[in-house]
Amino acid sequence: MDLKQINFELLDYFIDFLSSSSKKSQGTIENIKRDIKNFLDYLAESRLEIDEASIKTYLGILQDKYTEASFISKSSSLRQFVNWLNLDQNPFWKIRLSISMDDYQYYEKKDLEKIFMVDSYETLLARALYELYLSFEELIGLNLADYNSAGNTIKIRNRDLKIPTELASLIKEFFKSKRSFYALSSAALTDPFFLSPALNQSSAVRLTSSELLKILATQELKNSFLKRSRIIHLIEEGLNPDQIEDRLGIKISDFFRPFFKDQSYRLLSAYNQFHPRAKLNNKP
Repeated sequence: MDLKQINFELLDYFIDFLSSSSKKSQGTIENIKRDIKNFLDYLAESRLEIDEASIKTYLGILQDKYTEASFISKSSSLRQFVNWLNLDQNPFWKIRLSISMDDYQYYEKKDLEKIFMVDSYETLLARALYELYLSFEELIGLNLADYNSAGNTIKIRNRDLKIPTELASLIKEFFKSKRSFYALSSAALTDPFFLSPALNQSSAVRLTSSELLKILATQELKNSFLKRSRIIHLIEEGLNPDQIEDRLGIKISDFFRPFFKDQSYRLLSAYNQFHPRAKLNNKP
């Protein structure tokens, strides 16, 4: 990937940022994009980098070519882009520097293989949090009425989500070999789906948040790890954001946006090589 491609990918990130975080109209954003594109074309033709000298030269060209009003508008577009590249509130850098390639691998599914291989109630809870992308409140709040064993679905976030095959098998085994001992003889649809580890055979006692925290802690897990790992696993499978959101019934947070565009981290490496902020920060 050459310098021109790198710069234009950065422009895409910047326009995404403007679209999602500013109150500018779509027409204004398109004008800003056009102005910056012209600047990047100029850099490519002149074989220049984004630095103080090239910016000053380009501003001089604009000043000679356009009226004062047009010059102010075009230089404003350029200033916003350059500021975005260099300021801490740049979301590209804020996200990128908070997660390295090592972090990405840390959240991959392979880190859970040993935990998920154990056949236990605690494993089932962790798997349910992971596979169904549940919050603590969602898992604890599940009732028998939410589960459709025939269709292998469970009602979460007002949708009947398909339970992944392996998890569905574990749940059925749980009901067959364990859950049946605990109050199923008099079970009501409002009874909890998952029960407290301090099981009482005469009543269905709902799992609590503190109990769930302790269970994950014994396996050195946090729910944030399970949820991030789930999304990254699906990205690794090649699913796009719409497919992931449809499968899990959620809206994906901005935390994951860079991975869809740049899973190999090539842009971060290129930025370190070519751009002034990186050069400044990497000085010995």
